[in-house]
Amino acid sequence: TNHYWFDLNRDWLPAQHPESQGRLEVFHHWRPQLSTDFHEMGGDATYFFQPGIPSRNNPNTPGRVFDLTGRLAEYHARALDGIGSLYYSEESFDDFYYGKGSTYPDVNGSVGILFEQASSRALERETVFGNLSYARSILNHFVTSLSTLEGARAMRVDFLRNQRDFYAEAPAVARQLSVTAYLVNLEAGRTRGQALARTLQRHRVRIHQLNREVTVAGTAFRPGEAYVIPTDQPQVRFLKAAMERVTTFGDSLFYDVSAWTLPLAFGVETAEYDGDASALAGAVIDAVTYDGGRVIGGPASYAYVMPWGGFYSARALNRVLEAGVHPVLAREPFVIDVAGQTVRMDRGAIIIPVESRDAEAGPAPAEVHELVAVMAEQDHVELFAVHTGLTPSGPDLGGSSGRVVEQPRIALVVGDTVSAYEAGEVWHLLSERMGIPVSLIDQASLGRIDLARYNRLVAVNGFAPRDSSVIHSIERWIEAGGVLVAQRGAVGWVLDQELVDETEREDERDSTDVPYAAVSPTSGAQRIGGSIFEIAVDMTHPLAYGQTSRAVFRSGTRFVDRSTAPGANVAWYTDSPLLSGYVSEENLPLLAGSASIIARRKGQGAVILFLDDTNFRAFWYGSSGFFLNALFFGGSF
Repeated sequence: TNHYWFDLNRDWLPAQHPESQGRLEVFHHWRPQLSTDFHEMGGDATYFFQPGIPSRNNPNTPGRVFDLTGRLAEYHARALDGIGSLYYSEESFDDFYYGKGSTYPDVNGSVGILFEQASSRALERETVFGNLSYARSILNHFVTSLSTLEGARAMRVDFLRNQRDFYAEAPAVARQLSVTAYLVNLEAGRTRGQALARTLQRHRVRIHQLNREVTVAGTAFRPGEAYVIPTDQPQVRFLKAAMERVTTFGDSLFYDVSAWTLPLAFGVETAEYDGDASALAGAVIDAVTYDGGRVIGGPASYAYVMPWGGFYSARALNRVLEAGVHPVLAREPFVIDVAGQTVRMDRGAIIIPVESRDAEAGPAPAEVHELVAVMAEQDHVELFAVHTGLTPSGPDLGGSSGRVVEQPRIALVVGDTVSAYEAGEVWHLLSERMGIPVSLIDQASLGRIDLARYNRLVAVNGFAPRDSSVIHSIERWIEAGGVLVAQRGAVGWVLDQELVDETEREDERDSTDVPYAAVSPTSGAQRIGGSIFEIAVDMTHPLAYGQTSRAVFRSGTRFVDRSTAPGANVAWYTDSPLLSGYVSEENLPLLAGSASIIARRKGQGAVILFLDDTNFRAFWYGSSGFFLNALFFGGSF
């Protein structure tokens, strides 16, 4: 893992980290015909080399890639036979998710090969096969490195032909698609759309300006506010795999996730165009950059108003709080006059006073003007300058419906049984992207921590304190005004401890007739290993302010009924929620209509439950806004 505890062998496709971005630059500069990926697995295993399980191959990969993999496997087998090592292939692992180092090459004109060695974890360890030495585990990887080189030399013409044909066939592959171009709308979520485009460009996907207005399925795409991504380009296979929604599969088991549809993950409105793409495509964009931030009608004499919902809105708001300003959250829509025009503001708008009530403690007006200019330039947000607190319609800027935003003082629980991957996602979002301080608190140390130092406590999968004194201190902290944000497995702990009263949906299927040999595949088929679902949202709730994405990423089969508490249901799954990925026929009705986000008051504080991974692998830009709302607005409902 990297500094933020991300598994970088899952980041080849999302490419959100500098390590991965550098690796992609090398990969596409070098353009290998063959790429090998050496790993370790549990010590009681033997040795694995690809092919993986054939029924789980990604259909976007040319079939000859798997043929070449199978032929190369014969060289590995002979090499391992020669030293008497046990090995296997085709029984585990797969070539479905393109975010792995052994699968990403397959959709980029190369052949990726995964090797997995039983790990000694030290110089020597006991295993079911006897003692395994570090030297022996290195030997297995070494001989398969040599067998790779031997096979590559013997099959060099085939590997070269595969790469040549991969790109030579691209125009024909594009002609077979019903989609001639993907249109990306920037009008609702400009920064997220630009982030999507930047991600695609890291994979050598060609992106164009839109040169004329076009309407697809009732949505207008306008020049300057949209991109065109033609499918007729060398990276057509990768582009299709990144953008498509898939709900039918040849297998019900997956080594990794079953869906990663990038427009859904980034929360971006897109459309599939089937007309003449060349008529829409303007100039090629060499490098997409973030823009769109501006101060309209300034400088303000009274206040600035910032609409909520931009990806970096939380970063901008945090700047305001750190500067000592007391911003106000608007909980009702209103209209303002800006440079002679009326502008409607939705719930969630942030009102930033120019003058501080406490002139000695707050920044001077000149500092506020400078601050909002920085926010527009660096956080890419729009701010509107106003010169009066009176509004033509809706509450005035100092109205009673507003709430002063509390600066979040965040503790993130880590260590012990807590998922490092999931905690790392939160840490990365806050520290790296939003510039928001966060304290990492070891779960084993919770009994020695003064929780009063914090007003937000984030608990992710694996959070499970058992000490009754710790549980009681958390409950008292919430009742005194703290906000507990619990995600995925931590929701189960909250319900078990009865911090709030919600009901889990039970799976009542009878498994008594499942034969022994079918137990593992049958139970595996009921897992939700990573799929994308649609939610409905109560847009009047503070946790939903400014959020336009309706797609969430879910893994796991914890289902919770919608709350019976008034106003507690922020988001819930629709009646037909599957957008992309695999879910069993048995689990789909359990999921439909169940809760996605629940927010409950408890004393002076609150408990917020997220059933989904809102920040999955750092590329779920669309749903991370709900999580950030919980931190900033968790005390505003």
